[in-house]
Amino acid sequence: TLDGAGHTISGTGSDTYGHDGVYVSYSTNVTIKNLSINDFKNGINLTQTNGATISNNVIDDVFAYGLYLYHTNPSPTGTFLINNNQIINAGLNPASARSAIDVSGFDGNGACSGTGSFVIQGNTITSGIGTGITIDAANSCIDNNSISGKGVGVHVSGPGYNDAQSNNNIISNNQISSNTNSGIVVVGSGNTFDSNTSNNSQHGFKFDYRSQNNIVTNNVANSNSEHGFYFYDASLGHTFTDNSATSNGLNDFQGITQVSSDVTSP
Repeated sequence: TLDGAGHTISGTGSDTYGHDGVYVSYSTNVTIKNLSINDFKNGINLTQTNGATISNNVIDDVFAYGLYLYHTNPSPTGTFLINNNQIINAGLNPASARSAIDVSGFDGNGACSGTGSFVIQGNTITSGIGTGITIDAANSCIDNNSISGKGVGVHVSGPGYNDAQSNNNIISNNQISSNTNSGIVVVGSGNTFDSNTSNNSQHGFKFDYRSQNNIVTNNVANSNSEHGFYFYDASLGHTFTDNSATSNGLNDFQGITQVSSDVTSP
């Protein structure tokens, strides 16, 4: 356990490889909490680790990633919780800016709690270049995060190095606004989007042609410069119910029909 107890770790402002505020690898059941971290390339870099809790940290003015969690085969074990962190101005350098929170190679339990879950919850992300949250993961939970002032709010990536990448995740109760591109971008399939709000961006929700068979329900997309909900023509098989969109620049719903019962996209 690394408990910063409110202390600050300050870097040199260098954008060089290995300049991390906290770096952990090949460990088990790690806890990193109550730290302030600023002026590094990456705030917290966690690789090849089984089980972790990262909570109540403040990360400010980093060049690439705020929190970066990466794992390759075999799949990691343990429970992961990333909660109540504040990440401000991640992505100082346009050439190296990535995501405030980036997770890759994980497979949760398909729920927002319990043994084996992978949960990103209650984090606040503001300003900076790049993406708020990027997931290259399956069966994870992205819940009740606040994201504003990024390039993209949430990016559900994949398919990439395996067919299950970024499938079957829960993305719920997130408040996303004022991003220069889209609020939520979806490439993965079989995910559930429930009760998210995505306003004042280019697109509220954008579903790539590779994205199939998602459940999209009770979401709100208002006052985006182009579309509230935008589905590519080849993005098919979605359950799309009880969503709301108003005052979007081009269309509230593009590529799908909004009804109050299940409907399959054209």
